[in-house]
Amino acid sequence: MTANVNDLIAATHPESVAGILATHAHFPTAAEREALGDPQIEAFFARLAADMHDMSGYAHLQSTRPDTLAAALNDSPVGLLAWIVEKLIEWSDTPRDDPRAVERLLSRERMLTEATIYWATQSIGSSFRPYFERDYGAEIPPVEVPASVHIQRHEHDYPEAAARAFYRDLFSFEHLERGGHFAAAEVPDVIAERLRALVAHVR
Repeated sequence: MTANVNDLIAATHPESVAGILATHAHFPTAAEREALGDPQIEAFFARLAADMHDMSGYAHLQSTRPDTLAAALNDSPVGLLAWIVEKLIEWSDTPRDDPRAVERLLSRERMLTEATIYWATQSIGSSFRPYFERDYGAEIPPVEVPASVHIQRHEHDYPEAAARAFYRDLFSFEHLERGGHFAAAEVPDVIAERLRALVAHVR
C-alpha cells in the first residue's frame, strides 16, 4: 500500500518531488497491461496468479472480514505476533526451509517492537482498512520525475518494460540479488547506496 502512496505523490505532485526510489514497482492495471501488450508483463502476472492460492489468505481475510479478524488479534498478543511475524518471514528474503533465519535480516527487537505498537494501540484493525476499501481498478498517473527502481527478490521476474512504461524518467532499474519485500530493512546498505546515487543524479 505504501508503494502506491509513494507513486501517487510523485505522479500528482511532481513539483514537490525531486525523485522516487521504489523496491516494489508499479503493477499495471488490466487496462494498462492490455495497452502495453508485452508478453513478459503477461507472464509476470500469470506467475503471480498461479501463486495466489497459497499466498493470499491473509489478504482475503483482511479485505472481507477486517473487523472480525481485528477483534481476535486485539484479544491475543500471541495471535497478533504470529500474524505479523508470519508475513515478515514469508515476504522477507528468508530461506523457506529455515524460518528462524528471519532474525539475520530483521532483528527480534524490531519484530517485537512492531507487534507491541499494534498491541498497545489496538490498531491492527486500521491497518486492514486499505485492503477492505481498496479500489483495484484505480489508475495512478505515470510518474514523470526521475525514478530509481530496484526490484525485490519475490518479484524477480518483474519486467523492465513495465517500469519504463510507468516511470517515464527511469534513472536506474535492477533486480536485487538480496532483499525481499522489506528491502530497506533487510539490506539497508544496498538501498542507501542506491538512494545516494539517485540524490546525486537529481542534484
